[in-house]
Amino acid sequence: ARERRCMSAWVGLASSRCAGAAGVMASDGRDTTHSDIAAAIGEVRLSVDLPRLHRHLSEHVPDLPLVRGGAEDLCCKQFGTGTSNPTYLLWSASQPDSRCVLRRKPPGQLLVGAHQIDREFRVQKALEGTGVPVPKMHHFCTDDDVLGAPFYVMDCIAGRTFPPVGRAEAALKPGERMGVWTSLCDAAAALHSVDFRAAGLGDYGKVGNYTARQLKTWNRNFRESIQVVDKVLPRPELMQDVDELYNYLDKNMIQEEPTCIVHGDLGVHNVIVHPTEGRVVGILDWELSTLGHPMLDLNYSLARLPGGYRESRDLEGLPHQWAMVERYHQRRGIPMISREKWEFFSLVNTFRWCGIAHGVYARILQGNAASDSGDDEKKEWTEEIMNIGQMVREAVRKTRGTSKL
Repeated sequence: ARERRCMSAWVGLASSRCAGAAGVMASDGRDTTHSDIAAAIGEVRLSVDLPRLHRHLSEHVPDLPLVRGGAEDLCCKQFGTGTSNPTYLLWSASQPDSRCVLRRKPPGQLLVGAHQIDREFRVQKALEGTGVPVPKMHHFCTDDDVLGAPFYVMDCIAGRTFPPVGRAEAALKPGERMGVWTSLCDAAAALHSVDFRAAGLGDYGKVGNYTARQLKTWNRNFRESIQVVDKVLPRPELMQDVDELYNYLDKNMIQEEPTCIVHGDLGVHNVIVHPTEGRVVGILDWELSTLGHPMLDLNYSLARLPGGYRESRDLEGLPHQWAMVERYHQRRGIPMISREKWEFFSLVNTFRWCGIAHGVYARILQGNAASDSGDDEKKEWTEEIMNIGQMVREAVRKTRGTSKL
């Protein structure tokens, strides 16, 4: 009976436009069809005890439309993209406009400090009403007896989302790329302008030395992940380059450390874009957020633009990276960063991306990725891992014979 009710409601969702941590609207802006949604949201791969979930939510958030129907009306599908934390679309077959998104920790052995969904929930809750586009948070659960891991429930925002591994820029229509990137830049400026102490996030991270701590964190995580990756793609030359880049950055570490809330993985791949307009209406995936240096966060978010260390080539309509840097500083009313310091942050983020990507690839190889990691996704990440070797080598070349930036 539940399956019949959910399937009937599922067909009704086929023309909806809702994005949680992955989109259910076609990336080219077409109205969704059932097949479009099926491509983004599929069968549940990591099971959810729906009756138990319904009892828990009914007790803690009884006014949520999702639980106003009976437990037998609660329906669930799992988003097919994303490699971090398993994410689900929930709705009630008997309640219109009841869609929510549930996000939980993944199973398996996890990197220390990764998958901190409690921090995701806390920062998004704190940012409500600040002008930073975030979904409304409804509930966080720490009781593993409910679903086997901590989870939280949030609003489902109408809009479009795009694929990772550098494909997001290509998925945008040429005519809307400028608008989306401008909107993303403005969202970064809004985030970095929030008074983190007034928002209740004074203890959300350490103040100062963020860049140095990031360098050490991703050096450690890279060395854990490379043990898995090397069994498939042994590259001794990469280790030599990583060591050289790390030593340079550590020796020439910047001393000035303005502090703000940073997202940690901001980019087109982690935002929701308006269903028909080229503007950002939501920022997702806050697991790497903390208190840190605004320039390191901004540099990472603009890396795919022309002039960036991971620039997308042969794509029309993208703004130049430095134009967005100038816009950001104008929006915040702060002095411009020098190109030399900006280049230093590019080198740090090259190292950081090397650590992040190898962590994702290691999870895919171990079968712990939250997404439905098929052959296509594995192939894409394999190509990205190989590209990173060239990226790190180029970064090392830039450091040789270079004085402190």
